[in-house]
Amino acid sequence: MTNDTMNDALIAALYGKLLVKDPHPMPKAANPSPSLPPTTERKKPVPESNPDLPLLYLGSFERKIGILVHEPEAKHISEASLDFLSRILSACKLTVADVAIVNDQHQSVSAARITQLMPKVVLEFGTSYFSPQTPRYQPVETGMFTLIRSNSLPVLMREEPASKKEKTELWKALQITFLLSP
Repeated sequence: MTNDTMNDALIAALYGKLLVKDPHPMPKAANPSPSLPPTTERKKPVPESNPDLPLLYLGSFERKIGILVHEPEAKHISEASLDFLSRILSACKLTVADVAIVNDQHQSVSAARITQLMPKVVLEFGTSYFSPQTPRYQPVETGMFTLIRSNSLPVLMREEPASKKEKTELWKALQITFLLSP
């Protein structure tokens, strides 16, 4: 062939059903797997669960700040939690570009895998991969990074006195860690 362009009829003639929608498709079976009832959803294996794959995270990790969350309904983080977390980051003069938000729900996460990222700061929201005995809201120098443990973001977002107290404690720990004025 030359540099001439192919028209639709020529493409259809050359490739037939490979590129042309079949005007009479076969109906799909109502339940392709007889062993599963029609209402059962099959769970696809999550490829990120392989501990040999790199950790998936949201953010660019420019300032080497790791944020660990456990959010079962989101790949990285729910919109409500991201909005709340973005306000926390903004108060610390940070953005999502400065951090790596790692959700442990859909991938294999461990202290060793987080450490491989070489973070300067790790914020654990509702997880406990590092020093679970460490009290929440107390910055701890681990020798590799500063660790702050916190309750989960959904708990912190609640409008109740206990959550407000925890937000205040988190803010104090963040002020110490990021050298913010009170």
